[in-house]
Amino acid sequence: MFVQAHTSLTEGNAVTLTEFEASPAGMINSFTTRFPGDDSVLEELWRAEMPYHKL
Repeated sequence: MFVQAHTSLTEGNAVTLTEFEASPAGMINSFTTRFPGDDSVLEELWRAEMPYHKL
């Protein structure tokens, strides 16, 4: 299993690499680190589209 690492900039403009365990837990950790919060715009669109889709 391949779990993609993340790069980010520190306050001093240095690049840091964050690696994750090659496991299902590492994949979840990678995803939640990359997308830490709720996307209110996406949720609003989802709610607006709900009447047009059967659940």
